[in-house]
Order: sequence, then structure tokens, then C-alpha cells
Amino acid sequence: MRVLLLNQTYLPDPVATSQYLGRWAEHLAREGHDVTVMASRRAYEDGHKFHPAREMIAGVRVVRVGSATPCGRTRTDRVVGFVKFLAAILLRGLFGPKPDVIVALTTPPLLPAVAAVLAKWRGARLVIWAMDLHPEVAIAAGLLAENGITARVARAVSRWSLRRASRIIALDDAMRRALFFQGADSESVEVIPLWMQADIGFDAVGRATMRRARGWDRKFVVMCAGNHGACHSMETLLAAADALRDDPHIHFCWVGGGAQWNTLQEHAARNVTLIPYLPREKLAAVLSAADLHVVVMGDAFNGLLHPSKVYNILATGRPFLHIGPEKSPVADVIDQAGLGDSAASFCHGDRVPLACEIRRRARLGAGHLPAEADLSRWQEPRCLEKLTLTLGHARRFPKTADELSPRPFSLPVGGYARAVVSGPGAAGVGHRG
Repeated sequence: MRVLLLNQTYLPDPVATSQYLGRWAEHLAREGHDVTVMASRRAYEDGHKFHPAREMIAGVRVVRVGSATPCGRTRTDRVVGFVKFLAAILLRGLFGPKPDVIVALTTPPLLPAVAAVLAKWRGARLVIWAMDLHPEVAIAAGLLAENGITARVARAVSRWSLRRASRIIALDDAMRRALFFQGADSESVEVIPLWMQADIGFDAVGRATMRRARGWDRKFVVMCAGNHGACHSMETLLAAADALRDDPHIHFCWVGGGAQWNTLQEHAARNVTLIPYLPREKLAAVLSAADLHVVVMGDAFNGLLHPSKVYNILATGRPFLHIGPEKSPVADVIDQAGLGDSAASFCHGDRVPLACEIRRRARLGAGHLPAEADLSRWQEPRCLEKLTLTLGHARRFPKTADELSPRPFSLPVGGYARAVVSGPGAAGVGHRG
């Protein structure tokens, strides 16, 4: 099978979509499929760095095009960069080798719509791997006016592309329900979670080395690692760090990058360390160096994106705290895995209870997730096999009129918040047009 994978980033970029797409692409290549990835030449974090235009990585043909403006630039720069990238993907896809299946991730926004045009032109099947939902993420972040012309057009384009996908992969049940509200056909959507990457685990030697190099040998390290974007509300965690600043035993560390990195730098203090993205080969060591991890998710983004960082935390066996909605994908992981007291959830604004919990755990010392925790549903081989099966189940584009059953119009963000916390079947009732 000839498979074309589309995303803004690809290996060696360190962001989550790049890493997960790379794992699936390499799995498909090992299974004997002809795999091509199209991504941006410009590195995600470093706007002055460019990847090779063409290369082979672990049996995957990588074609890099155009210019997607990296994280940290102005909004106008990013929009212009996205437009250039999407145009380059469209032109290259229209005249390149004909694929059997096109898989589009959702970064940058409107990439699934470009993929739908390519699928129709080339007679290919379209699969959308929804890592986040646009334009709802931008609306929830305050970057777009909910009822503005840009949001209305973007919603119409998103609905059009979803309705023309043979299969849509959601990361959790809340996202699945939100996709129904966006206009996806119920029979097209399948929930397949992200996974604990097989080459990530607890690294005792790397932990000792990093802690010694950073001067953390006698400290209880609280770590928040990953992409820190507009959807991650850090105020509660920063307030807890400020409340504990006089405790010499407790140290906070942010690792990664993203739109909030400059804001985080303003809060750097004697009990706070910021570490930019590290090469993948150091990921296990840096995650293992923490005594306690924190996963943050903004209340308005439940069902619109997925906190992938929790899976590599599970892989290292470190305990963690969750700051976010009471009903969220992270809360589901805690319940489904049976993590007990090794993981706990807090609401945004709970800065005093959070600080007290961190101080309590610091007195107890470093711990591990319980040995009896059930992590089987997030094992990499299982999830990769389920992803690959979706390619064979996808019907050829385009669908017939009978297959495009009526769906409600998109909800405003407040409507999504009500929908994603409801039980199965909620997507068909209580919506606002």
C-alpha cells in the first residue's frame, strides 16, 4: 500500500506530533508499505534551521516543502507561514506519485482540507488523525472571535473535510464527541489513544547523571515537560512554585518550549529551572530525573486537544499530578490504569492544596507508579496495529450521498464544554445550531 502522511513537523523535530507520526511511519515501513511523509523544511523551534529537502529515515521517504513559521513568531508571521506550507503541500501532492491512502494530521490548521482536495484529485482514501480540533482550539485560546467571519469560514472548511474522510482517528472519547459536533459522520470516527513509546523507560543512570549535573542530588524535583502552548494554563502551578520558593528541598523544572516559554522565563527563580527541548536520546533521562511530574490542561480545551505527555510519564513509572478539568483524558487514564495515590487531580485555582500536596510528597520522597497498574491499553505495538488496521478499513474517497448522513452544525466553545463531559450519545442532543 502506498501511504502519504502529512504534518507540519517530522523527525527529528522533538514535538509530540512529530514523534508519534515517526513511530507510526516507521512501523508501516517495517510492515512493507511504501511510506512517504510530507512536512515543513523549517525546524519547529529554531526558525534559522532547515532540514534536508529529501531524505530516507528508517525506510520512510521524507519530503520537506515550503515554510511553516516556527513557534514563537508573531501571529501574522505564523499565518503567512502556514499558508505557504499548505500551498506547497497541495502543489507537491497534486503532481507527485499517486498514493492509495492519505493520512493528514491537524497541524497546521486546514491541513485536512488540503488533504481532502488531494484525495479527491488522486482518487485516494482520506484518513484524518485528529491531534487537536480547529478552529475551536484557537477560539478557546482567544485567538479567534467565536462568531467572527474567520471562525465561521474555518468551521465550514473543517466540516467539509471531516465529512469527506473515510476514517477519522480521535484520541479520546471527549474528542470523539466533539468531532460529532463538528460534523463528522459517526461511523467514520474511531478512538485510538496515543501510547507509551517503546524506547522510553526509567533510566536510572541518566537520572543520576542529570541530577548530579543540575545540582538536584538533595532536591525533590517537580517537572512539567512538553510543549507549553496557549492551551496550558500555568498560573496554578506557578503560584504553587512561588508559595514553596523558601523551601530549599523542593525545586521546579519546566522542560520544552512553546508559546508560553517567554512567560515562563519571566518566572525563573532560585527554585525554578527552565530547560529547552533536548534531543530525543536524552528524553528518558530527563523524565526519569523528576521525582514528581505535573500534567496541565486548560479547562476550555477538554475534547479539543489531548495531553500526550502523560504517556511517556507512564513509561518511566514516575508519579504525577494533573491540573485541569475534573473530567478529562488525564483523569480517565488515572482511573483506567488504577494508579491509586501515585497520581492525583487538581482544578485550576487550587494553588494552596496543590502546594500542600507537593510538600507532602517531598517529605515522603521519590516514588513510583504501583506495580499492579494496568498500562496494557497504551502499549505501543497494540496502538500501532490498531492505527494500521484503520487504513485497510477506510473506504475509497469520495463517499456517496447516502453515506453522508445529516449532522448538527458546529457548536460554540461553551457547547463543546457541555458535550464532552456527557455520556455516549450526547452528540445528537442538546446542541445549538
